[in-house]
Amino acid sequence: MHYALHGAAPFFYHLVNVIFHAANVLLVYALASRLLGSTFAAVGAALIFGLHPVQTEAVNGIVGRAELMSAFWVLLAWVLYIRSGVGRGERLNRFYSLSLTAAFLGMLSKENAACTVGWRVSSSAASSCSCCDAVATGSPMNSIIHVLLMVGLAARNRLW
Repeated sequence: MHYALHGAAPFFYHLVNVIFHAANVLLVYALASRLLGSTFAAVGAALIFGLHPVQTEAVNGIVGRAELMSAFWVLLAWVLYIRSGVGRGERLNRFYSLSLTAAFLGMLSKENAACTVGWRVSSSAASSCSCCDAVATGSPMNSIIHVLLMVGLAARNRLW
């Protein structure tokens, strides 16, 4: 499809990759601000994600678009899942449905997005654990668990 629109000109391929990367940085900011509750920490997380040298391979290489698209859909699925409130006991709603759709589109982009199933289960379990008050939604422990899941997700997408 891209070839039909712009031919073999590499500029447009790189431009689309940069746009996807910028969108991913914004999604990391949105996710971190929800999980950490601090604008300063969210900006720091987004800057680290956006400027870290490990990102250059996916952004600079035309072939890296599958990783960028997968990350986009997975991050969007996570933001929508948190917005849905399903992990906090709320009923299924349109944000949850959109989250499932984004996760599916991520899996169509690259198979690494299948890890969304794992973080959904872990996130729901951490949010609904009645045996430990420290893991209640909004607590620092829950935020740490979510950040560790996010770091694990990023590492998995880059290492395999």
